[in-house]
Amino acid sequence: AAAASSAGAAAGVAAGSVVVPTAAFGVAGSVFVFGTGSMQEDLIAGFIATVVAATLMYPVDTMKTRVQVGKKPINAKGLRGLYKGMGFSLARKCPEKAAYIAIGRMIRSMVLAGRNLEGLTLREMAYNWMMAAAIGTTMALSLIKVPLELLNKNIQTGEVGGAREAVRRLLGSPGTFPLLSLSWLAIMLRDVPKGILHFTMMQWMLRASFLGALGVPMLLEAGVYTALSAGWAALITTPFDVLGSRIMTQTKEQIRVKKGQLVWSGAGLASEVSFEKMTPRDSVIEIVKQIWRDKGLRGFWAGARLRVAYYSPYQTVWYVLFQALVTIF
Repeated sequence: AAAASSAGAAAGVAAGSVVVPTAAFGVAGSVFVFGTGSMQEDLIAGFIATVVAATLMYPVDTMKTRVQVGKKPINAKGLRGLYKGMGFSLARKCPEKAAYIAIGRMIRSMVLAGRNLEGLTLREMAYNWMMAAAIGTTMALSLIKVPLELLNKNIQTGEVGGAREAVRRLLGSPGTFPLLSLSWLAIMLRDVPKGILHFTMMQWMLRASFLGALGVPMLLEAGVYTALSAGWAALITTPFDVLGSRIMTQTKEQIRVKKGQLVWSGAGLASEVSFEKMTPRDSVIEIVKQIWRDKGLRGFWAGARLRVAYYSPYQTVWYVLFQALVTIF
């Protein structure tokens, strides 16, 4: 923010082969603006911020996932159990943020190198960079993110004992491909709308500048807007997160009665009953029906408060820490 208000604003900052007016970074509070240094500096800052934010908030994520699959948020293992599987979480979040930064910088250079920028304000350009970077990152890393999140959730909920068992079960299950396909769909339905809602709401608040009008410092203003927009986006997309958690922890093949009835007799269970495997589509329908039977509409909002309690501080800590680090670098 200080850089944006200095006389250096007119000089500009180099971004690749394009000279970017420093004023563009003055919207540093505006949405999220990458550092004015090298890619390496941005990536290091992003990595540190991700590790710190993810580690701090991981227990909340574990409790949220457990609640969504119908389990108690804290089990007999206490706090130590809340950190199980964190390695898989970091393995998907660190590359995701790195790609987010890299794609965002690339898009920034492409936009600034364009010829038709006269009609765009700096705020609109920053917003466009980040919206494209968020959606592009989600799509580009989905093939890596989905299996890692699947493993992570199964460890969090206690469906498996640890990392080795989780990997072994995933690789050894005949239903792995349908499970990954359904998980991918659930994550896309959750993350793409969440990203769009997050940046759209943040952009709206920045335009209104409620806190800016009161003289609140730019970084603090952006931090508050980040917390509010991330929280609301997480809340609205909770049903898809619940569905994703249920799908990803359903590692066993589902079967149902094909014909006949289950009848107990002196000889035991009726032998004429036959079963059939459920298709992935039928399995998802059954999960939705089960959620509805158990808790009705409320079931699709299970863990909503914990989801907000995770994403709102996570995004805020990441944003503020990243901005502080790129300033230091």
